[in-house]
Amino acid sequence: MKKQTMLLAAALCALALSGCGGTSTGNKKIDNAVYTNDYVSLAPYTGLSAEKKKYEVTDEAVKEKINDDLSDYAEYESVDRPSQDGDTVCADYSVYDNGSLLEESIDENYSFVIGQEDFGSEFDGKLTGVSKGDHLEFTISYDEDFMYSDWAGKTLNFTVDVKDVQIEILPECTDEFVQKNLGYDSYDAYADAARESLAEQYEQESSDELKENLLQQVIDSSSVLSYTDEAYKEAQAIVENDYMAYADMFGQTLDELYDTLEITEDDLEEEIRAQLYRTLVVDAILENENISLTDAEYEEGVALYTEMYEYDSTDDFLADYSKEDITERLLEDKVLNLLVENADITETPAVYEDGE
Repeated sequence: MKKQTMLLAAALCALALSGCGGTSTGNKKIDNAVYTNDYVSLAPYTGLSAEKKKYEVTDEAVKEKINDDLSDYAEYESVDRPSQDGDTVCADYSVYDNGSLLEESIDENYSFVIGQEDFGSEFDGKLTGVSKGDHLEFTISYDEDFMYSDWAGKTLNFTVDVKDVQIEILPECTDEFVQKNLGYDSYDAYADAARESLAEQYEQESSDELKENLLQQVIDSSSVLSYTDEAYKEAQAIVENDYMAYADMFGQTLDELYDTLEITEDDLEEEIRAQLYRTLVVDAILENENISLTDAEYEEGVALYTEMYEYDSTDDFLADYSKEDITERLLEDKVLNLLVENADITETPAVYEDGE
């Protein structure tokens, strides 16, 4: 999904806004505007103040990353005890709705990792404390927002036959193992690389958060005066395409996803206008600064995005995105960098949390 959505939120930054007119928002020009066109009365965007989080790379985080890497080489061993958190429970299962078997919900020798909550936390609870040979029958009532739309809001009956309980055994991360499997000369070199990788990840996320903070300050202080129908439709497409990627992931239609997430028409309208205003403000800064993109900058950007979003080649990346979309993303990056370069930034220590 990363490859399909990485440009959606930022794409179409320079909308086709040629010509006069459009839909008026009823907003007025601001007194301290640094630039005004038909669509935006642009607030000052230099000299802004913001905090930038400085995340510490802890030894625990490095250990977790190493264990994640080692899990690709893990072996599994059966245990003669009841299952507990972190164990893998191999089982046959089937699901019934009002006595009717759900044909698509039958699986043999499925591996449940207790704690991952594949079928929800209550299901994991039912599989905790079981042993090989156990036969389980139980009922679970799922909330309306459960990730599987076919199960959401329903009370389902499960039958589970436990075939095995296993533990994951990670390989010993010796110098020899690292040299053979991970491409480093020693464990210490590998651990240093893991720490550096986390530091780069943290720095990227902190930097992205800072840029969004600064841009939102400009959006909030500016005044959007009007917009074209085309600009609105482009913003609507960006929002809908973003949700569509999630809908495809969960095998839902767009309307089903909206129902699952309880997204109303008002919620969608708010998101569309936020995207629209963002694009109009970015476009106004581009115009005021007379920012353009050279051929060399475009080529460098394509190479950067190809690596950043883990494409095998630039050809594969270019097959997914048009030159127009890539150019617009690169121009927005220039605007965001401009905001950072001209801002008063204070670094503050912070504890990194996944999903932050």
